[in-house]
Amino acid sequence: MAKRVSFVYILGIAVVWTLGAGCGGGSPKSWVHPADLSDAISPPGGAVSLAVVAMNSNAEAIVAWAQADSTHSRIFIRERDPETGLWTGPADLASYINPDGTGASSPSVAMDDSGNAIVAWSQPDLAGSTWIFVSQRDGATGSWTHPADLSDHLAPSNAFTWPDTAMGAGGNALIAWSMSNFAESSRVNLVERAGAGGPWSAPMDLYVSVPSSGPVSVYAPEVAMDDSGDAIVTWVQSEPLGSTWIFVSERNGATGPWSHPSGAGDSIAVADSSVSNPRLAMASDGDAVISWTESDGANLQVFAAWRDGGTGAWTYPAGLSDNLSPDGTEARFNRSGVNSRGDAVVIWRQYDGDGFDQIFMSERSGMTGLWDNPADLADNISPDGAHAFEREVDMDDRGHTVVAWKQNDGTGFTQIFLSERGSTGDSWSHPADLADNISPDGVNVSPPQVAVGGRGNAVVLWRQGTGTDRLYMSEKR
Repeated sequence: MAKRVSFVYILGIAVVWTLGAGCGGGSPKSWVHPADLSDAISPPGGAVSLAVVAMNSNAEAIVAWAQADSTHSRIFIRERDPETGLWTGPADLASYINPDGTGASSPSVAMDDSGNAIVAWSQPDLAGSTWIFVSQRDGATGSWTHPADLSDHLAPSNAFTWPDTAMGAGGNALIAWSMSNFAESSRVNLVERAGAGGPWSAPMDLYVSVPSSGPVSVYAPEVAMDDSGDAIVTWVQSEPLGSTWIFVSERNGATGPWSHPSGAGDSIAVADSSVSNPRLAMASDGDAVISWTESDGANLQVFAAWRDGGTGAWTYPAGLSDNLSPDGTEARFNRSGVNSRGDAVVIWRQYDGDGFDQIFMSERSGMTGLWDNPADLADNISPDGAHAFEREVDMDDRGHTVVAWKQNDGTGFTQIFLSERGSTGDSWSHPADLADNISPDGVNVSPPQVAVGGRGNAVVLWRQGTGTDRLYMSEKR
């Protein structure tokens, strides 16, 4: 993979770059970036701790985040009208959606093309037990139903953390999270909803019996669903002496049976050691990719498994030499994106051999089914000369793809940088240099979140502030 066309952003609230008709949806879209640190989208007064975003093919979008007021961390949402492009909410720090009494954290958001949406988060009750709560939006009316109080959570259990959400057509939805009772091995719990407004199922306990010297850690669940109801859950299990597995459960159709792994031999990892960070992406037609990092015996490398949406069949790495990342240094912290054309993008952070961690990218062609991997350790997409850190990617069914990451700008601060492709087959536009950031200068940033919707729209989110982090957004509209 060779580096391609670069461009320079002009920071500010004015239009900074225009893409042609490749993004579709009528007139060309342009990026609008924050003008300065006063251009935040979160209410003033409290620190923002985490933010997530979802956008559907109609360019309808929801941002959810956790932010502190004078007593607790609260959950807030902001919504984009796809026809007017206007954003609404929240008016102030009193406009939160979670129950009173305790602090809420770890929001996750999902939405379908009809506007049905869910926001899930974790929150303790007054006795200290932590639960999963969910707010639900009716796509037909746009109205939200929020939890009434601290007893209005999902099915009973304890110690819930870090929910992940997914939604298919018609409001079908999944929520998965890590759970532990602290005395035994941890678990992944999964609940599902059939249709908008339907009841949530009792939790499904996802756990595989594996050889172990002690309690097994189960963590990092990710969920995905396509428009026919096919669903995927992936997670990591590890045991105290170091063996690690990546497992996948699948459902065939909205009402079909689930297929679960039965033992350690069902792990999708190549060698089941030094394995981490499975990252799942699924398209509307069922095409899917899971990327992860695994040691090749010398360094951690990035691997990927591909699911054909038409057949449901998976293609796995042939061996430890079948990695996407260049050999010779550690590759870490991968992310995945996919669309219904069979295009896919996997990105990661890797040492370039010249003193810096950089962002690298591998692309799968939906036409050929082949991966185009970086040619070598010099084939990064981030500007040379400074460390790059956390990264995210998303893409739509036309192939419009946005990659954003956090990187030192050479002046002592971290900033947000962005690469973009207008559609499948288009050339990429990468940052020209370390001055080519999209975030306001002079203040460190947090890792970004990315969502790409239809009509050429996209959103990049991050936190930034002097003492108190606020939430900032760049939007292509």
